[in-house]
Amino acid sequence: MNQNSVLNQRIAKGEIIAIFGLPGSGKTSLLLLLKLLPLWKKMFFLDMSALLQEAVNSESPTAEDSAVIEAMKGGQLAPDDFVLRTLFRKVNRICDQRNDVTAGFITGIPRTGAQQMAVSKAGWNGSLRAGYITCKRETAFGRVVNRNGKCTRLDGEPSGLEGRFKRRCDDFENHTLPVVRTIQNEHRQNYFEIDDGATLREKARTVVTFLAGSTKDRNLKDLCAESLVALHENDGKDYVNEALAYYENPGSLPEAVLKRLDNYFHMTPLVG
Repeated sequence: MNQNSVLNQRIAKGEIIAIFGLPGSGKTSLLLLLKLLPLWKKMFFLDMSALLQEAVNSESPTAEDSAVIEAMKGGQLAPDDFVLRTLFRKVNRICDQRNDVTAGFITGIPRTGAQQMAVSKAGWNGSLRAGYITCKRETAFGRVVNRNGKCTRLDGEPSGLEGRFKRRCDDFENHTLPVVRTIQNEHRQNYFEIDDGATLREKARTVVTFLAGSTKDRNLKDLCAESLVALHENDGKDYVNEALAYYENPGSLPEAVLKRLDNYFHMTPLVG
């Protein structure tokens, strides 16, 4: 099997849940919380931006990748073939290393119709599910500002952080949202929405509940059940409750726990 163009069949027959949403909608935070749940025993968790950064920082890139990486370091966008090659290589490597993996979460791909067609041809057609976080621009922008600091406007025109945010939102709505709608319209059973007004706990519960109903893997269903228990408000696992408190009420956490979670949520790359 060519690791750069064909998806491992164990994954192709399982589930890949792609989390979609505007920048600032909380996709990465949601995946990091899900990674704390028992689901990790049979799933991988990948963010395409983190994967591309890992590829760019590689000390021994393939000859095929070297020229692309140099162009990216110079500010060019990653071409689709490089993005897909990086993703498939990583997924197949994970499958080679972990015989227990049968499903996964991804974010940041597919971003375009061309990428969607490419992943379908490579074996994802039956396995790709789409979870869409229904977040509005103004809400997402407020989160981005809180994360990056105050932005300014010059002569009424978007600039700095606001300008970059607008371009990313336009790109999502013009190119990625049509991918989401295609999955919703053509494969309705593979589509679900995540209410942005819900708490992080409720968002995670929505995702796990969908996966439990979607998968035919009995072991994964059992892990979904364990994960829902871990997310329970009263009977949930301490480590999950701490992670949720990090977002909902960080002042309630001891300094040592807060520092550990700050490191986890801000320094942990989703590359495995």
